Amino acid sequence: MSRLSPSRILAVLQKEFIQLLRDRLTYAMMLGIPIIQLLLFGYAINSDPKRLPTAVLVQDQGKFSRSVVGALERSEYFSIDHVARTPAAVSRSKSSFSGATIRKGSPATISSPDSSASSSP
Repeated sequence: MSRLSPSRILAVLQKEFIQLLRDRLTYAMMLGIPIIQLLLFGYAINSDPKRLPTAVLVQDQGKFSRSVVGALERSEYFSIDHVARTPAAVSRSKSSFSGATIRKGSPATISSPDSSASSSP
């Protein structure tokens, strides 16, 4: 007798839906609260990063490298905090980033302009 049968589960489920349709407040809450949460979380959570603290290694002072750095500065996605001329200066600037803005206290990857040489801490 203690065994659950699918017909008994469906009967209880049907009874609960009938009770739910009788109680308008519960029915409104069941529909309204998820819609409100969807709207709030959809607009409150922003996955578009803005003004990320950035350090740039520029070993070439040519027109192209200046235009790339300028485009990064004008972008609202990056905040150029350090423009380094040597890899040693990049190492020094990595330590000045705060742990609140970068996980684990330093940038994870630093890439050279040709992307063939990269170093990880």
